Amino acid sequence: MQRFGKISAEESSGDRIHRLENVMTLWDTVRALFYQLKVWFEPSDDDPYTCTVKTSFPRQGMPFLPPSFSMTSTDPRLPRPSPDYLRLHAACARVAHLSGAGAYVGAMYRASEDRGVLAQDGSSAMALHAMLSVLGRDSTV
Repeated sequence: MQRFGKISAEESSGDRIHRLENVMTLWDTVRALFYQLKVWFEPSDDDPYTCTVKTSFPRQGMPFLPPSFSMTSTDPRLPRPSPDYLRLHAACARVAHLSGAGAYVGAMYRASEDRGVLAQDGSSAMALHAMLSVLGRDSTV
């Protein structure tokens, strides 16, 4: 994490991960694409709070995805999202896209949405574990 996101192990463990710098509000469709590693934000070298929006798919027909945006806060006393966490997410998304793992992540995400209930025989235990893991990460992105 230090190499790709400039995030130390101490910073990303325990309660330190649950800070405002690691939180941002996204429209639901963009949030789903972000979690599936199909969308990522690359902070600018000139202004780390201005990001370029990158995707693993053609963006035609997706007017809600601007080419870039600036992160702001409604209260100047509150910190904005950390560009370091966004850099780490971007590195993971690029690797997932280039390696083909992004398709697997997307399939797991879609399967979890299609699953109505867990199987009584315990055969869906792995799916439950995977989704609980994702939910745990969702609150930290």
